[in-house]
Amino acid sequence: MRILTGLVLALVLVCVLVFPLAAQAAPADATIQGPNYSLFVPGALKASDKRPLVMVFSPNGDTRQLVQIWRPHAAKYKWFVLGFNGFRNGQDATPMVADLRTILKEVQSTYPIDGRCLIATGFSGGGMFSHDMSALEPQAVVAIVVNTGMSHPQSRLPAPRNRVAVFLASPSDFRYQEMKADEKRLKALGWETKWIEFQGGHTIAPPAAYKEAADWLAGMINWARSRKP
Repeated sequence: MRILTGLVLALVLVCVLVFPLAAQAAPADATIQGPNYSLFVPGALKASDKRPLVMVFSPNGDTRQLVQIWRPHAAKYKWFVLGFNGFRNGQDATPMVADLRTILKEVQSTYPIDGRCLIATGFSGGGMFSHDMSALEPQAVVAIVVNTGMSHPQSRLPAPRNRVAVFLASPSDFRYQEMKADEKRLKALGWETKWIEFQGGHTIAPPAAYKEAADWLAGMINWARSRKP
């Protein structure tokens, strides 16, 4: 009887000590604030498991709304989300690109981010900057998600080949036809594309459109990563 009681007490002690530790072993999602950016970090990551990074750009330097839209999909697929607040329409792109590259080096040295699996996305001018980043970082940016934006008609950089693009377009948007032309141009370069339409004109697409984009991207990232740009 004493032996049985001792075994029961031992099991209770193991449960008390081990189960709380097990529950703490998988940290929750977190958001890190930097001087010019925010970084969403998905929980339960292994240091050896490098994960994709979504780079978010907004024409006015405020990426909070777009980061919030991406957050549930990033949590589901274990993607990092970097809201880069250093981009703004109408400014010299050279220092903005340099600032972004510095931030990317910083976060990649701290977190298990796959530096060759970046997704560039943005609204309006942020979408235009996403096009630029795919050209400036062809070995790193495997996909773009452009929300009612077009590639820059004057400083258009040579796009890489064999990448992935999602176009979030509204038929009443004044950039609609330019986006159609961009899709046609990228398809000719071997890109896989997805066209998602919504109503509302030149505005941020609804969350359902972003969910459709993220779900499609999740199945295409490995394809793009395996192709040479």
